[in-house]
Amino acid sequence: MAQVVADPLFESVAAYLYPEMSLDKVKAMLLGIRSVRDLQCNLMRRNLDRLLERSQTTFDYSLTPLLRHDQRYLFISNHRDIILDAMLLQCAFIDEHFETSRIIYGTNLLSVPMFGVISRANKMVGIARGGTPREFYKCLSSMSQFIREAIESDTDSVWIAQGNGRTKDGNDITDPAIIKMFAMSDRKLLSQAVADLHPVPISISYELEPCDAQKVIELTKRRIFKHYEKGDDEDFESVLTGITSNKRHVHITVCDPLTDAELLACHDDASAVAALIDSKIYSGYKLYPYNYVAYDLRYGGGRFAAHYTDDAMLSFIDHQQQVMAQVMKNADIANEEGRAIAEQIFLDIYANPVKNIEKL
Repeated sequence: MAQVVADPLFESVAAYLYPEMSLDKVKAMLLGIRSVRDLQCNLMRRNLDRLLERSQTTFDYSLTPLLRHDQRYLFISNHRDIILDAMLLQCAFIDEHFETSRIIYGTNLLSVPMFGVISRANKMVGIARGGTPREFYKCLSSMSQFIREAIESDTDSVWIAQGNGRTKDGNDITDPAIIKMFAMSDRKLLSQAVADLHPVPISISYELEPCDAQKVIELTKRRIFKHYEKGDDEDFESVLTGITSNKRHVHITVCDPLTDAELLACHDDASAVAALIDSKIYSGYKLYPYNYVAYDLRYGGGRFAAHYTDDAMLSFIDHQQQVMAQVMKNADIANEEGRAIAEQIFLDIYANPVKNIEKL
């Protein structure tokens, strides 16, 4: 906490979160924190309520009754927002008197020192990206061992995203490479090695996609130019936008733990295990009227018209226009071709969850 209050960003962050308090009082409050539990329950949990209120966002969750307080789990989640996905889940755990989990995240987010300090204090564990194949393999092996030791020693549950980075197009897909990574730290067959980690799929659903304009810009550039170069401050800007922008409503479903029988039926096929997790995440996903509107606009007709009102349609179109206005400010894609691609990508972000649930 001493490192946090000494950071150059601290004053502006404190003013945003606590406009009614003097800077000295905010410093004293942070310096009075003595444990991770104290930090998470008495500071981060309350701050989240403030952030949700300021962003006009509501949050609820449903936890499977099969989740045990005396068991540690591997939580495998779809991933839409850099910070909020895991943060909201931790708040649900606090509210339901479960232990919070470790959180696996990319070390590229440590470019902002203050964020790195706060992250580590919140039980976040960085995994390096890039490097040589040998370095990357060593990193994955170490992470696999860390996850297994945390769970099997009954120390901590662990949260990890289903793939490398956020889902940008609304199409949540588990990467089989993640499944293989889980099994690297055990000599058993893949299905049993994963089963020993007590995996639990997590589904998080946002009514308004976090950073949808930024995601549309990135995917449009990738489509047109076949590559995308991230800006120096882009991750930090995505963190701030994701936290402060209006998401309207967010829901988390903690699904039933995967059973040994379900995993053994995958016959040690990482792709089959990934597909099993996908089906659970889709089944727990909460669809909003905007998802159905986007599907009907994307594919024509009114197949899902019973799931939304005319007002919802107009509201979604208004949001689409606002996003497209932001997208078209980017000089690289501000043309007829870019707009057509961007509009399709925007609709896909909201329509793809409907398509995935239709597969069940």
